[in-house]
Amino acid sequence: MYDWTALKKNKSSAPPPPTTTITTTSTSTSTFLAPTSTVTVTLVPTLTLAPTPTLVAPTPTLMPSPTLVVPTPTLVPTPTLAPTLVPTPIHGDDQGALTAWCSAHGGFGPWDSKGNDTWDVTTCFQSAIINNLPAALLLVVGTLRLIQLRRRPAASAEHWGWHYWAKLIVIAALIAVQLAAYALANDHSAVDGTILAVQVAALALGFALAHTEHTRSRASSDVLLVVWLVGFFTSLLDVKHLAFHHVPLAPLTALAITISALSFASFVLELIPKSRGDYELLGDDAGALVVDDDGTVAGVANPEDTANLFSRLSFWWLNDLMRRGQKHVLRADDLWRVAASQATAANYAKFAAVWDRELVKPNGPSLFRAIVVVIGPTFALAGLLKFVQDLMAFTQPALLQRLIAHESVPQGVAIAIGMFLVAMTQSLFVNQYFQLCLVVGTQLRTALTAAVYHKALRLSLNAKSQSSTGQLVNIMSVDVQKLSDLLTYLHVGLWSGPFQIGMSLYLLWDQMGPAVLAGLAVMILVMPVNTALAKRQRVVQKDQMKNKDHRLKLMDEFLSGIKVIKLYAWEKFFLGRIDHVRHKEMRNIRKYGYLNAVTGFFWMCTPFAVAFATFAVFLLTSGEQLTPSKAFVSLSLFNLLQFPMTMLPNVISSVVDSSVSLNRIYQFLTAEEVHNEYLHRHNAPAAVSSTVKAEAVRVRGSFAWAKTASSDEDDLTAPVPVLNDLDLTFLARELVCVIGKVGGGKSSLLSAILGEMRAVPTVANPAPRVDVAGSLAYVSDESWLLNASIRDNILFGAALDDEWYAAVIRATCLDVDLAVLPDGDLCLVGEKGVSLSGGQKKRLAIARAVYSRHDVYLLDDPLSALDAQVGRQVFDACFGPNGLLKDKCRILVTHQLHFLNQCQLVVNLRDGRVSELGTLDYVKSLKGDTMQLLSAIAIPTTTRGADEDGDVPSPASSSTAAASKTVVPFVMNKGDRPQIVSETMASGSIPWSVYTLYLKSCTWRGVAMFLVAAVANQALSMSANIWLEYAVSHDVDTSTFLTVYGVIGVGFSAMAVLMTIVGWIVCGIRAARTLHNRMLSRVAAYKMEFFDTQPVGRVINRFAKDVNVVDETLPRAFQSMIRTFLAVLSVMLLISAYTPAFLAVLAPLAVAYWFIQRIFIASSRELRRLDSVSRSPVYTHFGESLDGLTVIRAFGHQSRFVRGLYARVDDNLRAYYLSTTSNRWLAVRLEFIGAMVVLAAALLTVVTHADSAVIGLTLSYALTTTGALNWTIRQLCDVEANIVAVERIHEYSELPVEAPALMPTRPPPHWPNRGVIQFEHFATRYRAGLDLVLHDIHVTVPAACKVGIVGRTGSGKSSTLLALFRILEAAEGRIVLDGVTSRLSDSTTAVADHDHSAGPDPCFRERFARNLDPFEQHDDMAAMASARRGSSCGEDRRRPSGQSSSHAVAHGATLSLGQRQLVCLARALLRHSQVLVLDEATAQIDLETDRIVQQTIRAQFAHCTILTIAHRVNTVIDSDRILVLAGGRVVEYDAPQRLLAQNGSVFRALVEESSAQHH
Repeated sequence: MYDWTALKKNKSSAPPPPTTTITTTSTSTSTFLAPTSTVTVTLVPTLTLAPTPTLVAPTPTLMPSPTLVVPTPTLVPTPTLAPTLVPTPIHGDDQGALTAWCSAHGGFGPWDSKGNDTWDVTTCFQSAIINNLPAALLLVVGTLRLIQLRRRPAASAEHWGWHYWAKLIVIAALIAVQLAAYALANDHSAVDGTILAVQVAALALGFALAHTEHTRSRASSDVLLVVWLVGFFTSLLDVKHLAFHHVPLAPLTALAITISALSFASFVLELIPKSRGDYELLGDDAGALVVDDDGTVAGVANPEDTANLFSRLSFWWLNDLMRRGQKHVLRADDLWRVAASQATAANYAKFAAVWDRELVKPNGPSLFRAIVVVIGPTFALAGLLKFVQDLMAFTQPALLQRLIAHESVPQGVAIAIGMFLVAMTQSLFVNQYFQLCLVVGTQLRTALTAAVYHKALRLSLNAKSQSSTGQLVNIMSVDVQKLSDLLTYLHVGLWSGPFQIGMSLYLLWDQMGPAVLAGLAVMILVMPVNTALAKRQRVVQKDQMKNKDHRLKLMDEFLSGIKVIKLYAWEKFFLGRIDHVRHKEMRNIRKYGYLNAVTGFFWMCTPFAVAFATFAVFLLTSGEQLTPSKAFVSLSLFNLLQFPMTMLPNVISSVVDSSVSLNRIYQFLTAEEVHNEYLHRHNAPAAVSSTVKAEAVRVRGSFAWAKTASSDEDDLTAPVPVLNDLDLTFLARELVCVIGKVGGGKSSLLSAILGEMRAVPTVANPAPRVDVAGSLAYVSDESWLLNASIRDNILFGAALDDEWYAAVIRATCLDVDLAVLPDGDLCLVGEKGVSLSGGQKKRLAIARAVYSRHDVYLLDDPLSALDAQVGRQVFDACFGPNGLLKDKCRILVTHQLHFLNQCQLVVNLRDGRVSELGTLDYVKSLKGDTMQLLSAIAIPTTTRGADEDGDVPSPASSSTAAASKTVVPFVMNKGDRPQIVSETMASGSIPWSVYTLYLKSCTWRGVAMFLVAAVANQALSMSANIWLEYAVSHDVDTSTFLTVYGVIGVGFSAMAVLMTIVGWIVCGIRAARTLHNRMLSRVAAYKMEFFDTQPVGRVINRFAKDVNVVDETLPRAFQSMIRTFLAVLSVMLLISAYTPAFLAVLAPLAVAYWFIQRIFIASSRELRRLDSVSRSPVYTHFGESLDGLTVIRAFGHQSRFVRGLYARVDDNLRAYYLSTTSNRWLAVRLEFIGAMVVLAAALLTVVTHADSAVIGLTLSYALTTTGALNWTIRQLCDVEANIVAVERIHEYSELPVEAPALMPTRPPPHWPNRGVIQFEHFATRYRAGLDLVLHDIHVTVPAACKVGIVGRTGSGKSSTLLALFRILEAAEGRIVLDGVTSRLSDSTTAVADHDHSAGPDPCFRERFARNLDPFEQHDDMAAMASARRGSSCGEDRRRPSGQSSSHAVAHGATLSLGQRQLVCLARALLRHSQVLVLDEATAQIDLETDRIVQQTIRAQFAHCTILTIAHRVNTVIDSDRILVLAGGRVVEYDAPQRLLAQNGSVFRALVEESSAQHH
């Protein structure tokens, strides 16, 4: 591989004049060249030896490196030859020495004049250039690589195995052979010695590099692989040169062959993978990610990290995964880890650094500019590869022209081989281009996904209310993906497409002359039309994105409030809202389909119109006839022209879509963030003595929520203060109780301390400020839990301390619950804690806060959902003077005023101001608001309808008994605990039933029309070229040719338009509408058990990503698949028709094609499914984080949740990256088959001496198969991958539903008119297969009777009411309402005439009046009157206008739980139904407001049947009847005065417990 040159010179006798002949016998010693040749120079006086122009020394690009030239002469030829042999400018004696040396070796060349038939080069060129090429490469690149490797750690010598020693031994053998070859030479010139020194130095460097690569890198050395391979081929050329010169010296020949063999051996040894065990400590695996609670992702080691150059070029490293996918269904465990450089954390860090710089620029940030900075260099490198591939593409028409005009079989064979090599080289470049685009797209996708999540964690309340979970999911799932997908073909739109068009026109000019200007004119005329169409598409797409956002917002509200919606029978209202927006989407898709058809018409007919115009002008103006060469070379150029012209509209369309998406992402990333600059966090004091009054929290100033939306969503008014002129100081070790009426600002005070509000400067306090000493823990009024185990929720990312953990469990009374849960503290709580009762969720939230051992605790009414005695125990064990938090600052918002006597400070808020502040005795002495609230504590001692002889014990007399009672632990029935169901993932091939379902949704008639149009389109396209071949072969007259050619073209374009319209409008839109409506109606009819076990994010994903696939992706994929399949079929039929022998070649290629696609489809299908399934956890985590945003911020756990997102995105990235890379694996192999088709077609036409027109026709079609074969499988896989969306939608269309909304037996028109409810031996369960939750309930509720339902947590109270509303169907017995069995009644009618008020129900983003009355059965004045009667929004100071037209924020985010409960009561007052159900309807409001509400209910519903569930016994003690439940059974049912008079009564015990708590 390395040159060695030493000449053996023999004396030669002088020839007689006038001719002088100098004969020298030279022995050249070289690594790859060992000739012993006789050089004869004959000098004829009449012959001029000056060089002809063709022998001029080569340009400097061919000059040998100065290190490879030794200017010491070994033979001086005739001086007249010197100028022709100087390869580089050398001065003085050096120039003459080099000239002499090259002259002695046949001149610089490169071609040897005696080697015309064998294409041999001169000895000088072989020795100086070819043989030194590997040495130069190794010396330059190898040195840089060696410097890079020296910075890495090395493996110890004990890990050096046979592989390491074998490589070094072979290199040492190469050095020995070099020295031996030099020693065999008789004479040693300075040139030979210098070249030998260079070669040995290069080999020594290779030796050092091989050692370093093997010990510091697990991957094979790319440098050495290339060097050894180049050296092997140059050695083969040297052996060929040796054979051509008939060197007789056997040892030198043997040495040359030995060096060739050793070079090949080095190449093979470098290809062999290194043992992984030797490199575990080297750092090559530093990117490995491990699954843990902090959110890192594990996986099998990625072989791409250690793949060698050729494995990466051919994607050989994917073979193992593809084979596994063929043998068994791929699972997530089979996937490889994400490389550290591609991980989400690394990509976001790069983007965040650039984006932060953008945010501070004076002219505003630019998301586009930030993206360019982040991905620009890699994207530019991909563009360079695309440029080389484009150049290679235009080599094929030139070779086709030569093939058409070939003169001999050897020449034709050589051209055919050249076409094959060009096709393969082009394939390698284009697939590496796509792979780089994938890498760049992945970087962008993960970075923007993380950026959206980071931004979401910083959103203000106003921005969050404007961007629902559904909208944010849409940004993540659709907008970010669109930007990522755009990068694949963006180069085509930026420069590659115009470049290809320009090159095509330039080469067409060479073929057709000025006639090509006619084709150029056609393209110029079409451009304004396409521009106008693109602008219109942008408008439609922008409107479509708004509609999608609106629909997903509505879906989010619908799914989040599904229980309330079902209880109120509001499904029709919400489905109508969603259907209205969906109709707008369908209208836009129809517009988009027509625009796409028109755009497609212009772009698909343009290439034909260009060809037609060019041929017509050429034939009519030049006076020449079309020759096969001109016709089919031009046709191949027109085919090359068709790709950019076809892709440009798609790219333009994608750019339009992506620009909308880019703007939406930009708007979100620049949205308003939480303004917590007023919050100042300090370190807590090291230790606080009980006698030292250390300041823990200080609040000064006025605070407001962010800008409030009025009736016009875009009209934002200035912030309205909710808290005014506060000046509060809370000390460490102090228990502070914050009390006040609903809407007074209690929860807002905690939010201000958390930094969730906006500071409002006032004259009294121009610089509002909150100071917090130490860390915060927060228990929100609405319990937020992770979809994880109970232990994970309590630990909340902290380390497990067994002793403290056990203490917290006991303090929060969770020990009894854990004893009966199936998995103890490892039991999953489900999304939003669906597997736990309300009390369990609240106590779990308290346990999370207590376990954190933070310094300041903010507690927003944490005991409201607990039984009186359990609440007392939790208070004493956690918050009381002797509780676990006795040394902490505790700020407790509560309506349970009986705890005030244990607090050190009472804060009474009224209308956002501090009305009273001080100790309990002090505020009582003021006889103001606090005293008024305390007066409502006493439990009434008389009851409505009590028997005169009823003996009701006084609270005082029962206090001692209550204190001595022990808490009876509640044992939850397993049927009450729904578990989150894992998302199902189909495996194996897609059932044909799914395809049939989609085709039926398209209608068979539409499918048939589409197929007819597609077949006609392809047939006409092929007919045009067949007619062209016939015309040039049979001298058809110009008019006939142009007429037929034009008619065919018009038909082809018309069929293309028809195919697009039918595919989009007739088939696509109909299928999208049918599938969506079916899934939506079924989801609305699902039983509640489905929503209890399915995360909302998972369901929204079906309506976001899957519906988007059915709307837009699937119609396009089906059209492309049919089009490419018909194109490939037509190529094979045409080549076989003209060259029947091609069928013999087609058979093995078809087998290989089938084998490859079989492997690919099996793996690709599962990778796509894994990608789809692994995407849902990303959205679920996102939605979960948004729901608990305040808690996450309070605990300061943003970084932990960010890591959780990173883990889920990386987990999805594993499947996505491999799924997309598998396309490249397929492309390389199928494009090789396509290249083989080109080679076979070319060789067969050459050896069969086919007509030139046939050669042109068949080869012009064969050249298209390289990409068409790949695209056929790709499109087939795209269809199969996207049809999964239909499968997933169909899955949601087949789940069991509740009873029909309308039954055959209709109740009377005004039913129920009395309100008599009969439970006749009723029993029910939550779902089939679970235990009963209600057993043999047999009670009768008379008309207009007020029944209080009591019992401990989980006794079956809420289950009874759910059964009444038919949320739970009867397993045994029945419920009769006014003589009609509920099972036989319409659920809509039944619920419509019941009324239900539960706390707290969500509010919807609608006008306030419509929140109360969605069907607008009452006017706004009546709605607001009911609101005032319910004492709800009349005091809601967060609504600026106070009018019915004001909008509620999504889910009532700006309303406290108490305010939302009052909204529910206002709904009940407005409906005025005959039966009213109250389920903990006043649990979150203060006692004074509770008293007013109870009075309102008694007055407004005096003639109605009322069923009330309450933990506050005083709420129901004046009822007509009391129903006591335990374990799902009726324990007591009688008048309250009778139950209180009975010794041992369960109800009496509950009253005594409650009385003891209040005294």
